[in-house]
Amino acid sequence: MLRSPMESGSGSMPPKPSDNTKNGGPEKLQKQLRVLIVDDEKFIHRMTVRMLRAKGIEKENVVCVERGHAALELLESDNKFDLILLDLDMPGIKGTDVVMALNEKGKQDLIDKIVIQSGTLARDMTAEVCKLIHGRALQKPYEVEDFFALIGYIQEHGVASWRPPVPLGIMPKGE
Repeated sequence: MLRSPMESGSGSMPPKPSDNTKNGGPEKLQKQLRVLIVDDEKFIHRMTVRMLRAKGIEKENVVCVERGHAALELLESDNKFDLILLDLDMPGIKGTDVVMALNEKGKQDLIDKIVIQSGTLARDMTAEVCKLIHGRALQKPYEVEDFFALIGYIQEHGVASWRPPVPLGIMPKGE
């Protein structure tokens, strides 16, 4: 379950990345990801940025937008992201609409960088979107350790080959 450190009882925030990261220490060996977070909840932005920083991702490599339309506009001019964390249930253009718009524009390279994160997967995931993203989804709330495992995998192997360790049992709409 995605919980803030205060909620989990530790009373402190996740540790900042070691200064060794900037000095070429062991953490430097990890790929510095550039991440786009598309979620209408600012709390999710803050917590995700903190978790990414705990994995050695510098804050300036993380971009947050609150709407699907803003994500599509941004991706028109800046497609150099390694990971796109996309919420499904947002006002206006939903995450499924973002995936379909990218598909219509032939942007499979961007779709291959998407991991859906949503509390409404079963309700909002369509069969076509599930197929396009190859099941790359995290059901919110999720455990911080699961998120860290995802980021570690992506740093080493990239997004396209990642699959959730436990099938979510998504029953896409229309099936």
